Amino acid sequence: MFNGNASVSFKSSKTKSDVIKVVEEQLETMGTVSVSSSGGITITGSRFNGFSYKPSIEGRVSDRDGRFTVNLDFQAKPDVMGWLIAICLFPIGCAIFILPNNAKGDMQRKADQALAEIKAVLDEK
Repeated sequence: MFNGNASVSFKSSKTKSDVIKVVEEQLETMGTVSVSSSGGITITGSRFNGFSYKPSIEGRVSDRDGRFTVNLDFQAKPDVMGWLIAICLFPIGCAIFILPNNAKGDMQRKADQALAEIKAVLDEK
């Protein structure tokens, strides 16, 4: 319901493991980062936790002939409490959805900043 994505693409002569290290370092501003050897990104974004919604952030680092792409998908999904408030206090209760919408906006800004930093560090024009 409240989801978004961010991606960046750049050319680099560094190895995939070096790129993954930089990606992990730069994405730490969003939470605890885990990047698998195959390039799957999982971020425990507890800093985006809030009342009535649950955030999730996942992504992928892919490599094709020295051209790397980092994609992030994130969402702030209303939980049971959020839905109960929205339904039981309708129409005023729908204001509870402002919280996950704001969290999605925060995640979008942080993701855009982190991906811009990754590109600035690794891009070879």
